[in-house]
Amino acid sequence: MAARFHLGASIAQACKSVGYKGDIGYQTFLYSSEADVRRVLMFLIEKLPKESEKISIEPSGLSYSSE
Repeated sequence: MAARFHLGASIAQACKSVGYKGDIGYQTFLYSSEADVRRVLMFLIEKLPKESEKISIEPSGLSYSSE
C-alpha cells in the first residue's frame, strides 16, 4: 500500500508541475471517480504537442549494433 501511495503522490506532483490547477493528490489516482481521472487525463492530452508542432528528437548518443 505504501508503494501505491508513493506512486499516486508522484503522479500528482508531476501533474501539478506541468500546470494542472485542479484539486489533485494521491487519492485522485487511488480512490477517485471516473470523472476526476478523465479530467486529469484530458488536461494531460491537451498538453501534448500538436502534430503541426513537429519536434525534432536528437539521438541520445546511444549506439545500436546488429551484433
